Amino acid sequence: MPDFRELRRLIEITRSEQIARRYLVTNGFDASLTMLGLVVGFRATEKSSPEIALAACFGTSVALAVSGFVSTYASESAEMQRDLHDLTRAMLDDLDESAHRRATQYVPILVAAVSGLSPFVVAQLIAAPLWLHRLAIPLALPTFEVSIAMALVVLFLFGALLGHVGRGGRIVAGLRLLAVGVLTAVLIALAAPS
Repeated sequence: MPDFRELRRLIEITRSEQIARRYLVTNGFDASLTMLGLVVGFRATEKSSPEIALAACFGTSVALAVSGFVSTYASESAEMQRDLHDLTRAMLDDLDESAHRRATQYVPILVAAVSGLSPFVVAQLIAAPLWLHRLAIPLALPTFEVSIAMALVVLFLFGALLGHVGRGGRIVAGLRLLAVGVLTAVLIALAAPS
């Protein structure tokens, strides 16, 4: 396994920092909306308990993490293998001992780790009030409402991050994703069976 300095160089060679950032935001956003949907759905059903919601949210977060890791690793590994093959043909040289070869081995794992960890961490942040309820730690507001608020805050922060990356308005971009979250929550609350 390469050290941190070499990993940094391999990421630069493959220009994978942007790819990892896209997976971080895309999968984090997906997890935010998914958890928001689950929590609002459970909140709309009067018979639901935070314990049942927590089990569903945790199971979903694990599934999102595994899906993110496996799909990203398979995709990025195939893309980098193809790029290495094309580069080898263009250079008419064997690149088995090159940094490019090492990048095809390690960078897909790093990018996949970002892709898998992002939804898991985001989901656990949103589920934090449910975990606190399970541990009998009191909250100032009802558990489901705090969890919904967490999801909306996370969506706003992802929007602000996108605004920063795009060198645009962070607040406006944050409010756009917040609006998406609010609209999603309203649609689910209206459609959910009580």
